[in-house]
Amino acid sequence: MSEQFTILVIDDDKTTRLFLKHLFTNRLKLNVVEAASGIEGIAKLDSLLPDLVIVDINMPDMNGVEVVEVIRVNKKTINTPVVILSASDDKSVVAKLASLNILDYMLKPMEILHATVRFKKLLLANEEKFIHKLPFTNS
Repeated sequence: MSEQFTILVIDDDKTTRLFLKHLFTNRLKLNVVEAASGIEGIAKLDSLLPDLVIVDINMPDMNGVEVVEVIRVNKKTINTPVVILSASDDKSVVAKLASLNILDYMLKPMEILHATVRFKKLLLANEEKFIHKLPFTNS
């Protein structure tokens, strides 16, 4: 794991990836690595060992639930915090993901100010996991 806080964004939508990259690098000063598919994201997991993974649900090759299942069975990533970002609020999918111990489930689309506040609060609420890497803290 790098010394800088690193987020792996797995989403097939380029606009969403660019939005999140802007949010995390420019507004929150965090490192972002992008993956355009579930398969690409899984391939990057072992070498990257990110501090946080953000996953879209609806992707063509491997959906977000499948990605989270792979994250949870990998000994290196089993405890990696995962946030789901999706346009769907299907209750059965949300329940399945909750059973996989996700950190949060956020609906798309997100407005930049709302997203900045929401992610900063989420990271600060889980500060004990990230305290040595976040460029901002509650103190």
